[in-house]
Amino acid sequence: GPSQVIFNSVEKFYIPGGDVTCHYTFTQHFIPRRKDWIGIFRVGWKTTREYYTFMWVTLPIDLNNKSAKQQEVQFKAYYLPKDDEYYQFCYVDEDGVVRGASIPFQFRPENEEDILVVTTQGE
Repeated sequence: GPSQVIFNSVEKFYIPGGDVTCHYTFTQHFIPRRKDWIGIFRVGWKTTREYYTFMWVTLPIDLNNKSAKQQEVQFKAYYLPKDDEYYQFCYVDEDGVVRGASIPFQFRPENEEDILVVTTQGE
């Protein structure tokens, strides 16, 4: 079915060694529950047990407020992947159902190619 959790402001690249803040919003009728979680999954995952790392969601203070308020959860650098495979955020509910997935991203310096170009230019 349609996503009930939308991931916002996902970067194409996250700089290795930094914390990552994941921003997301709930669609109008979605009610988050205490044991919902957000995992970082390698793209191509088959089951929700294949998460690389995860964080429990923080429940919004006012669940009755129907406005799609921005939520966030922070992943500490220490727990993040160290390779440059493609990953994505997935919102998994208490029952193990995926309610939303983000666009893919990588952990690597964003301007790797640009840096190589710049360093060879002046020679």
